[in-house]
Amino acid sequence: MSQAEAKEVGSYISSINGREILIDKKVRVEIVKGDVKERNDKATMIMRYRHIEGF
Repeated sequence: MSQAEAKEVGSYISSINGREILIDKKVRVEIVKGDVKERNDKATMIMRYRHIEGF
């Protein structure tokens, strides 16, 4: 699944290894090859995450 999805602020997404990530209004998380990378994104009020093919 390489399509990007968006979830509401404050909701949870299931991530790698059964962990959950709280969606923060100023943090965008990308799940890339099993690594979770957090970045500040002041313009992003929702979590955007992407499952890369070959994950």
